[in-house]
Amino acid sequence: MGEFVQIRTSPASLIEIGHRMQGAGEDLEKKVAEIGRGITAHENDRALPPNDKYTAEYRTKYTEAVKDSEGNSSPSNEAVVKSCGFCGTMLIRVGETVANAMVNYQSADEDAAGDIRKAV
Repeated sequence: MGEFVQIRTSPASLIEIGHRMQGAGEDLEKKVAEIGRGITAHENDRALPPNDKYTAEYRTKYTEAVKDSEGNSSPSNEAVVKSCGFCGTMLIRVGETVANAMVNYQSADEDAAGDIRKAV
């Protein structure tokens, strides 16, 4: 049995919020991909010389294996970009969940109101 939930705004308003969350997630995914390409373009021997005493330790840490947002082993530089993009993906999913939940709520509420009208 579910618990009572009071919604203090209209389901339509919450559906719109869900859609805006989805749009923000899509924008985030695109921006992260763009930034990721920019970072990759600068990951070269000119920026991080392989035999340079100042960058050798940094290069090792920069590419060491870590768990990414999906729990897989990835080079740390790639895992950071992937995890940022994953935040966009999750925002899309939360937005979809909010919008779908409110559509279902609204439908159930209208059905219940119809049943009450029939009974009266």
